Amino acid sequence: MWYAKWQLIEGGALPYRDFNFSYPPLALALFIIPGLASGTAEGFYAVFSAQMLAIAWLTVLLVSRTASRMGLDGFRTAALYFIVLLMYSTELTKKLDIAAVAAVLSAMWIWLSGRRTGSYLMLVVGALVKIYPVFLIPVFLMASYLAPGGDRRIGILKGIAAAAGLGVAAALLMLAAGVPMSGLSEAFLSQTGRSFQAESVPGNITHLLGLLGISDYGVAESAHTYIITQGPLAGLRDGWIWVVAAMCILSYIAVWVFGKRSSAGGPARVLALGSCLTVLASCSATWSSPPSTCCGSSPSSRSRSWARRGLPPA
Repeated sequence: MWYAKWQLIEGGALPYRDFNFSYPPLALALFIIPGLASGTAEGFYAVFSAQMLAIAWLTVLLVSRTASRMGLDGFRTAALYFIVLLMYSTELTKKLDIAAVAAVLSAMWIWLSGRRTGSYLMLVVGALVKIYPVFLIPVFLMASYLAPGGDRRIGILKGIAAAAGLGVAAALLMLAAGVPMSGLSEAFLSQTGRSFQAESVPGNITHLLGLLGISDYGVAESAHTYIITQGPLAGLRDGWIWVVAAMCILSYIAVWVFGKRSSAGGPARVLALGSCLTVLASCSATWSSPPSTCCGSSPSSRSRSWARRGLPPA
C-alpha cells in the first residue's frame, strides 16, 4: 500500500489533490524516504521496516527516560514496554503508528524535563503524523496548570501560541505546495464515518455479544484489517465521532478532578493518566497501535483469530 502511494508521488501526483491520503501530511515523509532510498518494492519495504524498527528502539529509550523522570525504575519499565512491543512485532514494521507513539513519548519526556513549550510543539509534530496527539494538548495544559512554581498562565499561553504557530506554519507550507485545504479536510472527515475495526471498542463489544449468543455479527477483510459489517453497534459508526468527543471530555474532567485531589507528584500523574485515557478514547473506533502498545493488545493477530473461527462476512 505504501509503495503504491510512493509510486503515485514519484509520478507527479499530489496527495489530497490527485489521490486520497487519509493521514496527516508529515506521514508522507515516512514513506517518501524509503522510496528515495530504493527503486524496488522489496527495497522499499526493507528500508521502511528498518526505519520503523529504529523508531521503535527510540521509544524504548524514551520510556526509560520518562519513567525515570516520574520516579519509576526506568530499566524495569522499559523492559515491560519492550515485552509489549514484542506482542505487536508482526505489525510494527508495516504501519506508521510507532512514529506517533515516539512523538507523544518525546512530548512527555520534554514536559517532565521542564521544557513545557517544547512538549506542545512535539504534540503538534505527532498530530502531523497521526491526528490523535492533538487530543493530548488539553491534558498537558492541565498538568502545566497544576505544576508548582513560576507564572503558570504565561507558560500555558506560550505553549498554546507555539502549538498554534506550528500548526499554521504547516498549513501555509501545504498551501504553498499546492495542497488544497478542501482535499485535506475531506481526507480527515472521511475517517469519521469509517466502519469499526474488529479490534476496536465497539468491535469487542459486538464480539462479546456474539459469543454470548445475544446477537449475530459479521466481519470482512478491508485495508489490511477486519471490519464489523453486521451487528448491533454497526449502525453507530456515522455518529461515533460524537461518542469519541464525549469520552474525551469525560476523560478531561476525570483527570482534572484527579489532579486537584492528588498529593505529591500530581502533575506527573495527571500527565500519565490523562494521556492514557485520552488515547484510548480518541482511538476507540480503530484501537490502533497507540493504545495497543500501552495495553499489550495485538490488533491484527486478534482480528485473524476472528476469521479463523469462521465468522460470517456480511
